[in-house]
Amino acid sequence: MVGKPKPRSATARWWPVIGLVLVIAVGFLSWVIAPEANRFLARTLPNYPPPGVTGQTLNLIMTGILFVIVVLLVSLVVAASAPKKKSVVNEPQLMKDRAKLLDEKKKQKLRQRQINRMNKSQ
Repeated sequence: MVGKPKPRSATARWWPVIGLVLVIAVGFLSWVIAPEANRFLARTLPNYPPPGVTGQTLNLIMTGILFVIVVLLVSLVVAASAPKKKSVVNEPQLMKDRAKLLDEKKKQKLRQRQINRMNKSQ
């Protein structure tokens, strides 16, 4: 029998929408920063940009690279700051389960001894 699922909190209902808005914002930010990143790399690296690559293609590639990097960083921050689910471990219940397990092991050991005695006597 399946129980009723717990209702999601009010903020949890908006997480997909917030994620979509965040991805769109990161994409726009990457698109805006890409030309400046290309200029920086052209000043810093001797063989940049590679021959045969147009400026527009270079901007698209840099936008993609920046997008992936920023999305990974943002998801890392979100994952680190998300509330953790509380553990459902119950200490008294664990103690009961452990005692029950030890008791069953003792019973199994006694049964095995009895079987061994019976086999030995035959």
